Amino acid sequence: MLTVRPESLETMQRGRMAEADRLLVEYAQKRFPSVFTPQNAGRTLKLVEQIRERAAGYAITREDNVATMMDLSTMYGLNFDKADWATRVLSNSRLAGPDKVSALQRRIRRQGVKI
Repeated sequence: MLTVRPESLETMQRGRMAEADRLLVEYAQKRFPSVFTPQNAGRTLKLVEQIRERAAGYAITREDNVATMMDLSTMYGLNFDKADWATRVLSNSRLAGPDKVSALQRRIRRQGVKI
């Protein structure tokens, strides 16, 4: 029987998260090339880490949902989650993370913005 030590699990999780962050940096560079350039990849990585942490505080952990939070932070500012229209959704404890992101997307689409 194979036994995986907790330290090994933590190391694997950190490796997976680092890869997810790297991919999100690439995504941001493709989605918003005038904002996120290869030259500022280090700053973009720090931003990705900050957005991921903030999203987790709202129970938003699925990678596609974290990417949407990145989109919204780029489009509406890093603190968009403090705006009334977003806070009402994100602070709703009856909604799961993916449902919160869907609700935010619906609100934005109603404004005529593509996301």
